[in-house]
Amino acid sequence: MNMKIDHRTLNIFGAFGLFLADRLFAAIDGQQEFTRQEGIALIQIGLFSPSFANLETSLRLTQSATSRLVDKLAAKGLVVKKARDGDPREKNLRLTRQGEERMEKILRARQATLHDVFEVLETEGMASLATIGSRLWAAKIS
Repeated sequence: MNMKIDHRTLNIFGAFGLFLADRLFAAIDGQQEFTRQEGIALIQIGLFSPSFANLETSLRLTQSATSRLVDKLAAKGLVVKKARDGDPREKNLRLTRQGEERMEKILRARQATLHDVFEVLETEGMASLATIGSRLWAAKIS
């Protein structure tokens, strides 16, 4: 499918994407208990239980930066590192109870932000947006 999309539409989506990202990052920044990067790492670890290497890739950090971040979260009692079965050099990560509570707090703030942004849509508009968003997401992650 090769459809021509006008520049105005592209600019609207681009501007909205930046606006939404700014609002979501502000929701994390507003927690003041940790940095944005720590908050994002808590969500990644809590929702996806990644290995150290997967966290490094998803956060787009160097190995040393990821190591410092994980060590910082572990020192705060939010994350536990455990050697992976079969390869003690590779670490699996999981949240502690305190880490899960912090992650839930971030997710509630993120949910409230999304609600504020999208509350202007009627039920029909939200359903259409969900369909479009799902279609775009599926096309870009495959």
